[in-house]
Amino acid sequence: MKPERASGEVPPVLVVDDEPAVAEVTRRHIAARFPELQVLACSDAEVAMELAAASEFSVVLCDLAMPIHNGIEVLAEIRRHHPHTVGMLVSGQTTKEAVIEAVNYAGVWKVVEKPWREEALIGWVREAVELYRSRVAIEAGNTKPRRSAPSPLRVRPPAPVVRLRMSARPGPPPSPPAGVSRPTFAPPIPPPRVGPRYAELQLLDAGGLGAVYRARDTAEDRDVVLKVLAARFAADETAVARLEADVHAAAQLSHRSVVRPHRLDRSPSVVAIAMDYIRGTTVRSVLARCGCLERAAVVEIVDACASALDEAAAHGLMHLQLRADQLMLDRERRLKILGFGQREIARMAVRGGVPRHWFHIAPELAAGVPDDPRMDVYSLAILAHELLCGRAPDHAGEQRPNGPAEYRPTASEDLPAAVREALDRALSPTPGERFDRATTFAKALRSALEV
Repeated sequence: MKPERASGEVPPVLVVDDEPAVAEVTRRHIAARFPELQVLACSDAEVAMELAAASEFSVVLCDLAMPIHNGIEVLAEIRRHHPHTVGMLVSGQTTKEAVIEAVNYAGVWKVVEKPWREEALIGWVREAVELYRSRVAIEAGNTKPRRSAPSPLRVRPPAPVVRLRMSARPGPPPSPPAGVSRPTFAPPIPPPRVGPRYAELQLLDAGGLGAVYRARDTAEDRDVVLKVLAARFAADETAVARLEADVHAAAQLSHRSVVRPHRLDRSPSVVAIAMDYIRGTTVRSVLARCGCLERAAVVEIVDACASALDEAAAHGLMHLQLRADQLMLDRERRLKILGFGQREIARMAVRGGVPRHWFHIAPELAAGVPDDPRMDVYSLAILAHELLCGRAPDHAGEQRPNGPAEYRPTASEDLPAAVREALDRALSPTPGERFDRATTFAKALRSALEV
């Protein structure tokens, strides 16, 4: 039923949890402390999305683990209809990946872990209501809005929409590994000093190569992603100079699915790459939820990646680290490809022995041979196999064997023979035996999948 309110009142608060008792207890706690607010409870995710499509809510608290649709999908759908709504995700087993996806894909304001204290919950709801009021005030023109970002040098057509069904993966969601600490909102690493241009840094990810932050570019008045190199890599002047040249070249790419870097900022202590901030979810997260993709979606993704790789190759650029977490689907499910202009980072990783995704990197890269477009054909074939099967090819593991000759992943026997043949050719450890271009491989794979 559509909730009603008088003019000027704050819209209702909605609590969504597939356990009716939990939803009702939470509703009562909030309603008792905010008598001026209407507070509703719902135990069905689909009903909640239908209700939100018909009427606006000021705040929505939604459980993460629910059947059919999880909390991130529910909050993303609600935000699509009502961008002012403040979303809060509630979970008993929050992972870092879930937090990142919730912020990027659903615009979630806060992630709350169970069990929560009543006083803390009330404080969060109070802050969320005030945030809703400020969003409405900005929209109404009562507060000076941020100026819009300047138009790019070249206007590109929008990327194609990937036809995906965001269904849940069969079986219970995987539990986080034992000993993994729960995520927090306070960054575990102090934000780096990247100069006055960037403000409001929020940690998104960290690893052996450095850290990734969301930041506000005050010069351009827009949100960006900052990839900050670890100090030991930033000290390699020769590699950083090559990286800067690649970033400049990648900024000129015109492919509609490529997320182009803006600039490389250098200081005595920090080297950082700035690029567009994309609100969305990674294809890796989709695979974690769905297991594998339908053939039509695989063809669309591989075709888009292949055409982007070939355009980059025509400009002398290789990607070298294409994988599912470098692909994003924005809120309209348009494919966005990250990582162009960062091939030197892949080479730094190989030299430093820190890659977490050995099996995505062409084996000859470790031998220090010159870049070749067939290196990206290899990575694209690994990606295609993961999209089709939900896992890496057989005999591909996190640890690379002693030499490239010993490393030969093979396509799964569960795939049709024609598909296996295309994949195995692209995965050859000998570059000369692979397809010469990414689009040639994509065409062969498409033909094999359509048989």
